[in-house]
Amino acid sequence: MKVVMVEQMRRIEAASDAAGYSYAAMMEKAGRAVAEAIIARREVRDRRVLVLVGPGNNGGDGLVAARYLAEAGARVACYLSRPRDPAEDENFRLVQERGLAIVLASEDGKRDMLQQLALEANVVVDALLGTGARLPLRGTLAKMLSLVGRVLAARRQASREPLTSLVAISAPVPPPSPLVGGMQGGGAFAVAVDGPSGLDYNSGALDGVAVSADLTVTFAYPKPGHFRFPGAGALGELVVADIGIDSARVASAASARCPRGHPRQSTDCGWLGQLHWSGLPGGGSSDPSRGRAGHAGVAHRYPYRSCSPAGRSDLPVAAPRTREHRRQGSPRVG
Repeated sequence: MKVVMVEQMRRIEAASDAAGYSYAAMMEKAGRAVAEAIIARREVRDRRVLVLVGPGNNGGDGLVAARYLAEAGARVACYLSRPRDPAEDENFRLVQERGLAIVLASEDGKRDMLQQLALEANVVVDALLGTGARLPLRGTLAKMLSLVGRVLAARRQASREPLTSLVAISAPVPPPSPLVGGMQGGGAFAVAVDGPSGLDYNSGALDGVAVSADLTVTFAYPKPGHFRFPGAGALGELVVADIGIDSARVASAASARCPRGHPRQSTDCGWLGQLHWSGLPGGGSSDPSRGRAGHAGVAHRYPYRSCSPAGRSDLPVAAPRTREHRRQGSPRVG
């Protein structure tokens, strides 16, 4: 599995668009892949889903995902960081036509509605910022993420039952905590589109307001930032979804030099030691060379080789699937 830099990914997408496979088609497949990944892991019918929609393509992916989740029976609300024009934005128009709840940040001055939606959501989808994010985050986006992060953290904390006493071994075992909204203890399932908003996809730097995900769905190829800490610690499970890009477009795009003058060793900027593939929603292939529509790869803890001279690895083994390696006091990056 190739690992590409942000600029290389842009070149790949541009080459695909120029060859007739449009950005709109890629966005449709990306958003659908996000929805399918969620549906494969959580019951969504009659569940509340909050989609945080940013101003760019990441937000467009989120709108597509919102539509497919609604078709699966979810009760979806879209919270927009900025207004979108349905005359120019087909995905927004389709969401409107479907009658999904839409809230504009500009009309929610004290963020009361955002707080309520985050408190009630069974699934929270972060589709605010993708590879174009510039750190540190500021303004409305930073405030939105800060609030949602605090709400989700409080819900997770409240779902944990403290140990208040010791019981004899012979005592009856208490029943497990009831499921609230389909989630143990009422915690929300956090999903990042491409990566948590506030991730630097090349360096792995992570803004302090970024919301840690339980599931991250990235598209076509992972980026170095998915495997570099502290960002790698905020991904949860990493799924690499096929969005229909022709692999023949990759060679020319990968010919760009790697950052800081690192010479390219091959047409791959890097590679994962192993990638497990699974079909969404059905079974899949263990062969990572078989990219198929609707399939996705889950990256586990395997070494990554960078494009550094002499094949030297400059990335840590990463992509943890538990919260034990979550960042602590991750710095804001300029």
